[in-house]
Amino acid sequence: MYWILESLFDDTLDDYPDAYTVYPVDLEENSLLSVLQRHHDDPPASALGTLPVSRLIFDPTTRASFEIA
Repeated sequence: MYWILESLFDDTLDDYPDAYTVYPVDLEENSLLSVLQRHHDDPPASALGTLPVSRLIFDPTTRASFEIA
């Protein structure tokens, strides 16, 4: 299963939020690049929810996997 974890800079806070917004990704019908481009061009109206940044433990590359603590 794949997700987009989004954390956009908030100009009013002058910082990033302390939680990711979580969106599901279906790669069976789409390439990763097309999924990311579509997400950027036309963000989904609804997300699965949010996930506190402090609960994520990324692998050393911060790209291959993560664990939710």
